[in-house]
Amino acid sequence: IMDSLTSVFNRRSFDETIRTEWERASRSRNSLSLIMCDIDYFKKYNDFHGHQAGDEILIKVAGALKKSMKRSTDRVYRYGGEEFSIILPDTGKSCCLHVAEMLISSVRLLTIRHEFSEASDRITISLGCASIIPSRDKEFPYIVSLADMALYESKKNGRNRIYVCEESDNGSLSFTEHKTSDDYLTRLL
Repeated sequence: IMDSLTSVFNRRSFDETIRTEWERASRSRNSLSLIMCDIDYFKKYNDFHGHQAGDEILIKVAGALKKSMKRSTDRVYRYGGEEFSIILPDTGKSCCLHVAEMLISSVRLLTIRHEFSEASDRITISLGCASIIPSRDKEFPYIVSLADMALYESKKNGRNRIYVCEESDNGSLSFTEHKTSDDYLTRLL
């Protein structure tokens, strides 16, 4: 259930947990949130510095994400390659965005130089968030697709940012950027 490189939960564990949490939230009518994140321009870093340096980045970023978790039920998963996911049971949109701010700030605080990034001169992450109360007419892959679409928007619009995907009452989807405050990062320092 653990990723041997990063010491966070692996993809298999993610698949099992998201299914279980979806079913639990659907029964209890509680919110479930999911954050997908990707290390920005990781391939460029890995290609220039080599796989060993790339592995070190994965380990450090995973550690920073893991340290940002405040509840035992909130867990970090290596989703694949340089992509991570965070399952947040019993968590609505505002708390999900608070966690997302902590995640993006904790990676910024690593201050690892990345001379090939077009988003920053340091290693950064892009995040996609989704928060819903699961319904019985949808299956758990739905929340994964919402968070993944939000991550795509984050990457498409410049990276090193947080996007949220929300579903309206009529079923249409909207994407909005959540601005992180510099004040939040300053408080962490």
